[in-house]
Amino acid sequence: MTGIQLEEAQHTLELEMKARNMGTVYQQLDIQRQQATLIHKINQFHGLQQVFMLKLHLVLFLSKLCHIDSPAGFNAKNIKLFMLLELDNNAQRTCVCMPGVTAMEWHIYEAEAHDSLQKFCLGL
Repeated sequence: MTGIQLEEAQHTLELEMKARNMGTVYQQLDIQRQQATLIHKINQFHGLQQVFMLKLHLVLFLSKLCHIDSPAGFNAKNIKLFMLLELDNNAQRTCVCMPGVTAMEWHIYEAEAHDSLQKFCLGL
């Protein structure tokens, strides 16, 4: 699952939590199940980031990284994903990532933006 998909899943979960705030026990159980699934996927994503973004901890403040050690204590919708676009400049991105990762991520962003634009145009 890509970072953008995880961000979308976090946003969807947040909307469902607001909609089902006073829902039935089964609805609340479903939200807890979705949170657990999302936390698992985010942990997998962070594991990949630790492989491909070896020096991420040097660029980000420790306060931003605090949930990586104990992600279960955090709400799934609030866990930061540390996307490359969150870094301040291209020099930080190049420093943090293995060679080629930043270029690949830009290609993925461009392709997803193109797909979204096509879907939007079809909807008009």
